[in-house]
Order: sequence, then C-alpha cells, then structure tokens
Amino acid sequence: MKNIEFLRDYFQDDENFIIAQKHPMVDGKVKHHHTMLNIQMENLSAHLGRFYYLNRDENVDIYFSLNSYKTQKTFYPSRKEEFVESIKSFYFDIDKGDIEQKKDDIINLLGHPTYIIESSKDKFQYIYKFIEPKIVKSEEDRENFKKLLKGLCYHFDIDKTFDTARIFRLSDYMNKKPQNKNFKVTIQKYEHYYNFQEFEELAKNYIIEDTKPKKASTIDAKPRKKSLKTKEPKINSGESKFDKYKEIKKVPNRKYKELLNKYNQDKSTTDLAFAKWLRYSKQITDEDIIIEKIFKARGCKELMEKHGYQIEYYIDNILEKSL
Repeated sequence: MKNIEFLRDYFQDDENFIIAQKHPMVDGKVKHHHTMLNIQMENLSAHLGRFYYLNRDENVDIYFSLNSYKTQKTFYPSRKEEFVESIKSFYFDIDKGDIEQKKDDIINLLGHPTYIIESSKDKFQYIYKFIEPKIVKSEEDRENFKKLLKGLCYHFDIDKTFDTARIFRLSDYMNKKPQNKNFKVTIQKYEHYYNFQEFEELAKNYIIEDTKPKKASTIDAKPRKKSLKTKEPKINSGESKFDKYKEIKKVPNRKYKELLNKYNQDKSTTDLAFAKWLRYSKQITDEDIIIEKIFKARGCKELMEKHGYQIEYYIDNILEKSL
C-alpha cells in the first residue's frame, strides 16, 4: 500500500495529522521536525515527495502520527498529547522476543488488524482502526484509553506504545537506522475494524491497577515556621507540577555519568539521552518516573539554578524529544 493511499484511507478529510522527521546530526544526536498535514491539501503529494528525498539522500527517518491533532497556529506544531483531537485506533509494536508467537497471541485475542506495518526485517506494527474515531473531550478520555491499551501491551509483553502521541513508520520510506540496512517500510491493509466500545469491553479485562502510593493528606498538616535560612530556588512563582521534586538531592547514577562523559559534560544533551535510555532501554513509560530520575541524577537545586522559572518548559521539551 503506497503511503498516500494509506494516509487517505486512514485519515478523514477534516482531520489533521503530523509527519515526524528525525534528522541525524553529525554529533550523533537527532533533530526532530514536525509537519502538520491534511488529506485535502493540494500539495500533499509534494510534501511526501520532499520527505522521500530527505529519507533517501539525508538519512531522515519518516513517521506519521497515529492520532489526529487540533489545528495549531505555528510553523512548529507540537506532538504533545494535549493537542491530540481524536484517537483513530489502538496499536501494537512487536519487535522483541518471540515475535511470531506474539503476533499469534494478539490475533487470537483481537482478530486480524486493519493494517500491518513491517517496520524493519521481521518486526511489525499492528493497527486496529476504529470505525469512528474516539474524540478526546477531556484528559480523562485520554487517560482511560491509555489505561486500556497499557494493560494489553503488558499482557502481550510488547513495547509499551500506549501514549496517544505515538508515531509509527510510514510506508515507502526506508528505515535509516544503520542496523536495518535501508529496509523499505511496507503497509498491508485488511478490511477489519473495531468500534471503541468493543475495544473498551475487551481491554478492561487486562487493566493494570495503579500500585503507586497515594500522597499523604495535608488536611491536618500544621503550618511550618518560617525559616531564617537562605531560600532554595523556586521551581515556579506559585503552584507547580514539579513541587514534589523540590526536596530531591543529587544521587550518583552510573548511566548518567557515562552519558555525561560521552557528551563532554553537556548536561542538557545528557538529560535528553538519559530520558531516551529510560524510555527505550529500561522500558519506562511513566513520565513521572522519568522526571524523578532526571531530578535525582541532577539534583533539584542544580536544575533550578540552571533553568529557574523555565524548568517546566525545559522538562516538557526533554520528554517530547525523547519520544
């Protein structure tokens, strides 16, 4: 199935989607660029042609967003989950262990997928398209979908690809990772669909209960006396989602130190490389855990002295680029 045929089959006329490009840099880093497109665009073919030459001549890997996005008035659209407008499908990335057995296990439980992507030699991505997309009306809608898909990913022991900002490789482009030897990505289409209710009914049997301890109640907490000591740098001038990390002290981390030496003591580059290592080598998908480990590797005081009130932007940027 050609990439333009796939995109026109997968997305509706009024849906925006993102083509993600990963540009290799001379220092071994990867630069991310996102292009928001729509099936009705007259120059859609021209865009796909431009990506073809980037892929062929400049070793740029090409991906598409599995879900549709809200319109963003910027030349640099974000792939963050908060901008996802509708959930188009549920999906699995099968690239480790006994792949043939895992493919059979998935099909035995869920039936045949709508699309099968061969992303590299004998490694596959399954997409089960919904008859009608699930509109994301609230954060609760998004988290409910992720919880359902997460349970299935753990049940099948495959990559933990349950976030709604997920991207898969697009057909007709080559997989430019050196070990994949310019493997040409293919997509096969089958007339099998799900509705969201069917998916929800089946997947709820595999939900993993959250075992994180609840935060201690502060209702009965007594106010502390003001300290005369010099104040630590604030994470923000007010409430912040990073307040819970402000007491974290620096804890030596062998992997972080190894990466720091590799990147000549550049801590921003090391933070990103460390986040990627946590996601893909350690298979950590909970971003709260990734953030906590970064804070432990750097220490809150050091991070705040460097980034101050921009800490939220800095951490969000690290998380997005590590996807």
